[in-house]
Amino acid sequence: MNKYAELLAQGIEPPGAVRAVDPEAEKQRMAHEKDLKQMEIQLEMQKLEQEQRKREQEQEFEKQKIAQEQELQKQKLLHEQEVEREKIEYEQQLEQEI
Repeated sequence: MNKYAELLAQGIEPPGAVRAVDPEAEKQRMAHEKDLKQMEIQLEMQKLEQEQRKREQEQEFEKQKIAQEQELQKQKLLHEQEVEREKIEYEQQLEQEI
């Protein structure tokens, strides 16, 4: 018992000692932990939403890029067809002149 009293006097909690828990302090601690967990969940949800928006923006960018490439190919093909048509017309004119 003396050793127990000496440890307490030194401010050291003896092993196996049971401390009384203040129920109000425990409620506050639990409420604080709950709030922290809720904030953590909110941050995670915001992060997921940002990632989703980023993916959607990237997909939209890809769609626009593909559409532009297709339009460019279409314009190139139309130009080639026009050049070919003019070439044929020119050759026909030359044949008629001969």
